Amino acid sequence: IMAFAMEFAMRGKNVVGGVFLVASAAVISQQIVGLDNSTLVQSSAYKKKLQIHYPYLFLIPTVLVLYTLLVLVHIWMIGHPVAGMTISQNYSRQATYILTLGIYLFLGEIYFGFCYKYYLPASGILIFVVMPVAGFLNTAMNYDIWACKSLLFSTIAGYLFVIVGFVLSVVFSNICYKKPLSITAFKGIWVRK
Repeated sequence: IMAFAMEFAMRGKNVVGGVFLVASAAVISQQIVGLDNSTLVQSSAYKKKLQIHYPYLFLIPTVLVLYTLLVLVHIWMIGHPVAGMTISQNYSRQATYILTLGIYLFLGEIYFGFCYKYYLPASGILIFVVMPVAGFLNTAMNYDIWACKSLLFSTIAGYLFVIVGFVLSVVFSNICYKKPLSITAFKGIWVRK
């Protein structure tokens, strides 16, 4: 509810509301991965399913549905201009939003692919690579540095970013599968003996 409130309050000025909305799906997928901490699960056939299959069975369709919902909301916003903006500026802002959110989701999906195995290095990359990229994207959005003039291009490119992000995330998850879960990532629920 807060994410949608932010979306309508910001009217495409930044992607924070959209990122929060989609992150809710990642939280549930994280809980599925967390079930793998049980020693009973570690020695069963469900180990791989709980680390790779089930989280993505939930995450991929949920993120695609939420991204589609946000795309539709911002297409609707094109027909309802923001006060103080021309129709052309508002169109560009909403198209830019759709593409920028796709890029954010791409980065988040890649992080999801290996953060539960390499929590500290993944967090370092998140802080020193993803955050500066996010800062650039926000600056670009706010100053029209990268104003998108085509809604069709932004929508197709946004979906491509989301889909390629998931493909890479699944690949990274499979590559890292045999590595133990990071103690740091699950410190609150995992006691190492």
